[in-house]
Amino acid sequence: MSNPGGAFEADQRPFGGAPGDPGASLNALIQQAKRLTLAPNVQKDEPVTRDEGIKTSAFSGGPPAGESALGRRGAPARGCPSRGPPGAPGVRRKRLFASHASLSRAGSCGPGTRKTNQDACRVVEGWGPQEDALWVSVLDGHGPSGHLVSAFVNQRLPRLVGESWRPQGDLQKALSAGFLAANQELKRGNIDILCSGTTCVVCVLRERTLYVANVGDSRAILGRGPSPEGPWTAVPLTTDHKPELETERQRIVAAGGRIAPLQEEDGSPCGPLRVWLRTDDVPGLAMSRSLGDTLASNVGVVAQPEVGTFSVGEGDRCLLLASDGVWEFLSNEEALKTVKPFVLKGDPAGGCSALVNKARKKWEEEDGAIDDITALLVVF
Repeated sequence: MSNPGGAFEADQRPFGGAPGDPGASLNALIQQAKRLTLAPNVQKDEPVTRDEGIKTSAFSGGPPAGESALGRRGAPARGCPSRGPPGAPGVRRKRLFASHASLSRAGSCGPGTRKTNQDACRVVEGWGPQEDALWVSVLDGHGPSGHLVSAFVNQRLPRLVGESWRPQGDLQKALSAGFLAANQELKRGNIDILCSGTTCVVCVLRERTLYVANVGDSRAILGRGPSPEGPWTAVPLTTDHKPELETERQRIVAAGGRIAPLQEEDGSPCGPLRVWLRTDDVPGLAMSRSLGDTLASNVGVVAQPEVGTFSVGEGDRCLLLASDGVWEFLSNEEALKTVKPFVLKGDPAGGCSALVNKARKKWEEEDGAIDDITALLVVF
């Protein structure tokens, strides 16, 4: 995918991303990062409310009279003028999609524990200057304040991108500018982002063009099949930003970072490659791009999204976005196969439920602990 934002630059500020302490020394921040890294995000087992554990949304058909397309769940992003398509004020183009739904479930760190759901997702119909686009996004927070970071970006990003985009403007550049603006707002805000951040994958559907932007390892795929009943292909729309990718590795190493896995007590490697300071075992981020993560941003982890465009054809059946709670143990093809029967029935909510449940089962079988899992499905 293209990168309209140009060359990447590491955060050139001092290591001073901690709120209220912009002049803190590097050693003090490293010690703070070590304390944050060791702090558990686990609670004793308690009844989980719907808001804490499971978040759902669904839409099919047009909105009730007098309500936005999101009904009582939300409204199109502010800051976007209310105008119809050129030459037809107040008249919307024919919608390409039929329905959409999402499901987000909190993970657990083992028997008798639960954790805060750090995932977030959003759907905005009638988004953009001409109110003719569909915005969908999935975010996956990490670190002690990850849930706050993902919630903040989830709320602000549609407006920030909208403010950078005009009817005749370049939406790819607007997406890039919006991500960077959100990152700057995080730095100026009061959320501790020293060792906390979020992934973000955004898809904007306008007419038959799909604009995609992402940082991190949340993922989007397109389900494509010339025949509804025949085989479908999972078309990847994003690349997971991992430090082992050569271009990502080069940037991180050039910025003074170190890439290595965790180590067991006997020195053997454990788990995925992570980003560390050159001489200290922090922050240990398992991705090469994110929003937030002040400490990691000083060693080459960037908030610059990878942006691209794709054409949506007659054989394209669905759009699936999900956090890495889905992708950790399921391939693109397995995920698409899971939602396919529900896409054929026009039941995106059923597809999200089946996919999230399958992913949770795989976590239980493979790991014991369960990550937060979020799926968002758009049926064309």
